[in-house]
Amino acid sequence: MYLKGEREKSFSITLKHADINHLRKFRKVIGSNGKIGYIQSNKSVHLGFYSCDKIFDSLVKRGVTPNKSLRIKKVIVHSRLMSHFIRGVFDGDGSLSGNKITHIQFQIAGYKPLLRQIQGILVKKCHINKVKIYSLSGQNKASRVQYTGSQIFKILDFLYKNSTSQTRLERKYKKYLLFKKKFRK
Repeated sequence: MYLKGEREKSFSITLKHADINHLRKFRKVIGSNGKIGYIQSNKSVHLGFYSCDKIFDSLVKRGVTPNKSLRIKKVIVHSRLMSHFIRGVFDGDGSLSGNKITHIQFQIAGYKPLLRQIQGILVKKCHINKVKIYSLSGQNKASRVQYTGSQIFKILDFLYKNSTSQTRLERKYKKYLLFKKKFRK
């Protein structure tokens, strides 16, 4: 999600073209009739929201700031919604990969202060170990938190536990189910 600025009180959401249905679901849930645009250069889709003072102010109040990806420090989210929030960050800036149980990876890229907050919640809720958060080479302020092996299922189970087809990105959920079937004993 990209917040444009205090004066404009607008924001947009951009996803891979393969995830256009997720954007359609979001548009329907909030009752928008906004047009979904296509960005040819990176094969993505986006939906803009303009003059949305109430939503914009609510996001900023909770710590989601303009140009959030490399500026967001800490968010204020009710604990019962935290798995949904982290899943949203994972959907936008995370990945799940690997071919063997010893090589599977769950990672999220972003601004280090937010990754620390996310990791703290995952350590507490999923009973996993704290790992080093690495700076991404060649990136300004970008970092990544990464978990490997079977412990990723503790994270993924937490993220998807209370999700529905309306609230999750199906492409990543299907990958989770595939990994669960293939690697989980």
